[in-house]
Amino acid sequence: MSAPYARTVLTGNASGPAGEAIGPAGEAIGPAGEARPVIGGRQPILLAGLGAACISASAVLVTLADTGTATVAFYRCLLAMPVLAILAVAERKRHGQRRLAQHLGAVLAGVFLAVDLVQWNHVIADVGAGVATVLGNLQVLFVALVAWLIFGERPHRGFLIALPVVMAGVVGVSGLAGGSTGGTHPVSGIVFGIGTSLAYAGFLLVLRRTSSGTRHVAGPLAEATAGAAASSLLLGLLIGGLQLQIPWPSFWWLLLLSLTSQTIGWL
Repeated sequence: MSAPYARTVLTGNASGPAGEAIGPAGEAIGPAGEARPVIGGRQPILLAGLGAACISASAVLVTLADTGTATVAFYRCLLAMPVLAILAVAERKRHGQRRLAQHLGAVLAGVFLAVDLVQWNHVIADVGAGVATVLGNLQVLFVALVAWLIFGERPHRGFLIALPVVMAGVVGVSGLAGGSTGGTHPVSGIVFGIGTSLAYAGFLLVLRRTSSGTRHVAGPLAEATAGAAASSLLLGLLIGGLQLQIPWPSFWWLLLLSLTSQTIGWL
């Protein structure tokens, strides 16, 4: 998520940092012909699959935690911070410092993440874990459109061909075609679902733009998670849904959520 990126969104599999070419051994070929290793090497699909497997259970864990919407967002970020902080410090020793603008950009991305998480927890409560997962992933559409319109990153033709199929699947799974989503508040669930996808797209794009050109991964994620924890706390105080004292069963589910989705999955 925050590894070095190519210049095109969703389509940069043939490039390394700053658009560098990829050599036969999975290394980035710099402008002077030097070879540099790329994070993930030849296993980007494997890493993406493992990350998706960790993140895909998020909605179920949120449901099992059974706490307020802002509470889940706050604790999933707060509980992830110790591990991420340790990894970020170790990473800084290996790769050096980052620019101040990159630190601030990661924190700003965390604000978008907090808005995403709070809204997404509302979606889970309104339409259930399964449909919430589908609606939340409309960010694929919004990321591509914003990157194209603002940053001039034209999507690959294959993405445009697959997009109608994806949208048809979203409509089918959400229950819109049949007039019911199967949730308790389907209309608000859909509204929050669109909102969470927009916020998540903002998170991804801000983090990608401010983390490009660096080999730091844990550092940007730790700072974004810290920003999301603080923003979730503020949102909970402003709009409600925050419960600082939670029962132990909820704590353990949130701890599992923080380790799988917020830490391992995104790293």
